[in-house]
Amino acid sequence: MPKVFADRNLVRESLVSAGRELFARYGLKRTSVQDITSKAGIAKGTFYAFFSSKEQLFFEIMEQEEQFREELLSRQYQEAETAREGIRTIISEGLRFVSENELLQQLFQEDTYAALMQKLTKEELNRHRKQDEADTRSFIELLQQQGLLIDRPPELITGVLRALFLLTLHQKEIGEQQFPAIMELLAELLADGLTTEKGKTP
Repeated sequence: MPKVFADRNLVRESLVSAGRELFARYGLKRTSVQDITSKAGIAKGTFYAFFSSKEQLFFEIMEQEEQFREELLSRQYQEAETAREGIRTIISEGLRFVSENELLQQLFQEDTYAALMQKLTKEELNRHRKQDEADTRSFIELLQQQGLLIDRPPELITGVLRALFLLTLHQKEIGEQQFPAIMELLAELLADGLTTEKGKTP
């Protein structure tokens, strides 16, 4: 790889690394471009050669963090003994990951989501939404074709899962001490409800 491209990649990686750490610690609102470039050891003007705004950087980092979902779906499809166990594990591990990931939690705090809506283009937002839906939909349709999941519209099942994951934003209201046990029980109930008898059999 030519040195100029290698150097650009290193600069971009430095900005992403600095942004990930600062956004998780302070949030989007309280983190400035100056904070990010100072942490990365890069001139402030250089930032805009890679990102149009701190919101765009946050969005890219968020997309990287969400790659866990595709990896989790693939791993459980290959390793789970039954569809029910795979669905339960996907829900359980996914909930744990989201609830423990400070960056993803920031997405719905301090008007972060609204700030992203204002700064990002419609094309970026639509691409992200479509990719989100496609990842989960293809997994659901594959299991339905094999008779392992109930015959309901994939978008409806996706909506149920999304609603469950949004509960991680309300741990205090639900009860922090009991929250993990509540999520485990919900994972069990959903796995039972979403899978067919065939999907419960090894």
